[in-house]
Amino acid sequence: MLAFPSGPRSNDRVAIQRAVVGARVTWRTGAIVPRQYGQGRIPAWVTRRMLGAARIRCANHYVRPALTLCQKTLALEIQEDARGRFLVLGGALESIHFTDVTGGFRTRVTARTVESVRLGRREGAHVTITVERSTVDWSFVLVKVGRGWRISREDFVFAPGTGP
Repeated sequence: MLAFPSGPRSNDRVAIQRAVVGARVTWRTGAIVPRQYGQGRIPAWVTRRMLGAARIRCANHYVRPALTLCQKTLALEIQEDARGRFLVLGGALESIHFTDVTGGFRTRVTARTVESVRLGRREGAHVTITVERSTVDWSFVLVKVGRGWRISREDFVFAPGTGP
């Protein structure tokens, strides 16, 4: 479910929504291990390709300082995948509800998301798979860059009873 309240800057509403949705999808899917490596070690060339793709995907939705955090966090997750003990096997932005939009060139957005991640934990030759699902309340600050919008800051808190 995607919802957006009526409010200021309605002509930019779709672009702002795309920026936030794209950013959350990037976080949930940016470190997913290619299917053929879900049970084994990931070759170095695949890790390098994943790192490059993650940097580009983050840059499509963020500017500094949030860009740096996105790139470093996904790089750490990908490097952990490469070590082979923990694997990100899937992820999803299940729903998002935008609750407030204020501002002009710098726009503040609040939203609630339901997100999930499918994780594998290797123990010897066996991989145990779990799915974690969380409801998260977000606060984003976006800036207009050219014709689009990018996130410059984001903060979150897990809804009571959800999260790690």
